[in-house]
Amino acid sequence: MGKDKGREFVRDHRVIYVYHDRIDLLGDKQGSEGQTFDAVAQTLTELNQLATFIVNSLNGSLVLITADHGFLYQESALDDADKSTLGDKPEGTLRAKKRYLLGQGIGQNSKAWCGNTAVTAGTTAGEGSMDFWVPKGAARFHFAGGARFVHGSAMPQEIVIPVITLRESENQSARTRAVEFSLLGSSNKVVTNKQRFEFIQTEPVSERVLARSVLVSLRDGETMISDEQPVTFDSSSGLMDERKRSVILTIRFGQYDKSKDHFLIARDTQTRVEVMRIPLKVDLAFANDF
Repeated sequence: MGKDKGREFVRDHRVIYVYHDRIDLLGDKQGSEGQTFDAVAQTLTELNQLATFIVNSLNGSLVLITADHGFLYQESALDDADKSTLGDKPEGTLRAKKRYLLGQGIGQNSKAWCGNTAVTAGTTAGEGSMDFWVPKGAARFHFAGGARFVHGSAMPQEIVIPVITLRESENQSARTRAVEFSLLGSSNKVVTNKQRFEFIQTEPVSERVLARSVLVSLRDGETMISDEQPVTFDSSSGLMDERKRSVILTIRFGQYDKSKDHFLIARDTQTRVEVMRIPLKVDLAFANDF
């Protein structure tokens, strides 16, 4: 979502919950568990971009970043030493995973830590509680599917999770923001295959007003119909003429409905968040069909 659509979406809500699943999506499958490190790195980048967008563009004042669980991961393949052989599942088993086994009346096993939720979680004894087994250390109960990425047991890496609190600064003098810009000219029609657009940086950059770079393109919905060009607004000059920037976009071959709105869109280079959307008509003087 861009800034305007994002603000409209959150306007009537006091709390917004955002669920991010990249790590589990890749790590918890045998075919992609080797991408766990890359998934973690990409997740940190995306959460940083998202939190920045919420505070700087959606007027969010408090962001809490946490997780539903941790996990164990090892880069090398596992061997038999990493396996807690259980043989057959005990009678009464209701759910069996690599890092835990749940059931009622499943008894004890010397190869696992055994307990009951009436003791560990205060559930009602008897039918209101569950027996559980968890493998000792980082071992796995079995190797069906992926085994290098696992979670669900009682190791600190699986049950201790971070809670990161991000607050908007209450000191207005300490706040920074990206510089604003706007499109110059009143024409709302594209009539040539190569179209020049001129922008004005509305104020000088300073200690509190930061430079910004955007990627500019013409789009039909989300589909680009031109190339994408970078524009940087970083002038500290007080003269408006020195804060002008221009870009030439090349329209792709094709037929365009001249009665339909297409859009000139600028997206932040780092976050890819949409920061400008202007409707335009595409009415080329010559068809791009030769």
